[in-house]
Amino acid sequence: MSKYVFAALFLMTASVATAQIDCDTQMFALSTSGEIFSIDLATGNLTSLGNLPSTATEIEASGGASDLVWADSSINSDDTWTADPTNGFAVINTFTGPTGALTGLEFANGILYGTRSTSAMGGSTLGTVNTTTGAFTAIGATGRNEPISGLAYDTNTGTMYGVTAGGGVADLVTLDLVTGTATIVESTGTTFIGSIEFAPNGTLYGVTTSSANNNSQSLITIDTTTAVVTGVGFSGASMSGLTSCVPPLFADGFESGDTSAWSQTVD
Repeated sequence: MSKYVFAALFLMTASVATAQIDCDTQMFALSTSGEIFSIDLATGNLTSLGNLPSTATEIEASGGASDLVWADSSINSDDTWTADPTNGFAVINTFTGPTGALTGLEFANGILYGTRSTSAMGGSTLGTVNTTTGAFTAIGATGRNEPISGLAYDTNTGTMYGVTAGGGVADLVTLDLVTGTATIVESTGTTFIGSIEFAPNGTLYGVTTSSANNNSQSLITIDTTTAVVTGVGFSGASMSGLTSCVPPLFADGFESGDTSAWSQTVD
């Protein structure tokens, strides 16, 4: 299942602790079937944490340590839901947006950025997403005639990265947050990379779906200079979403690389 078929957002808060995530050694991962996992960054091993109400493709840590944003599977709407993970991910509110598909999500400097396509194999636009209303405000076209399936912000360099989707070999790109323009870094040589995210140590990780031409259903790393993909470990699930449990905006309201005292709890 490829990333370009997804649109809506889930905003949810996790509170009651039955599983703890080590933010330095694990991330949240999301399968194409809507199951939420913790993923071990050393092995790629998954631990199931629960299920969303529907299939989904993207997961992103929000502006607080326990808030998560999710992209749901629908090409026909850009609706936004708030959901409660302490009550079986029950939907709390729904906000209706324009037709389109949000295929990548990433917070940078406290702002939620997203890439949006209005057709399954069409071009993509970078914009911002209002986390209260779900409204998408376009910044500009990426210049790519294909969706951008994952976004990852490097807080050390102030660079937004993305990977292209659409079924062909994925390119690693950088995105201009002022104009929206995507610039190719290099080809990854890998198809169907579901999502990407930086770990606190600066390593760029990615996850692949079952359709990937190599390292399928696996955790990978991607070199930000050469785009060379290295397999970390087989996860055993078709993965479409990935996020660090430490968001770019930390609890003290500032960006920071110190995650030694951080942990994330979920139902």
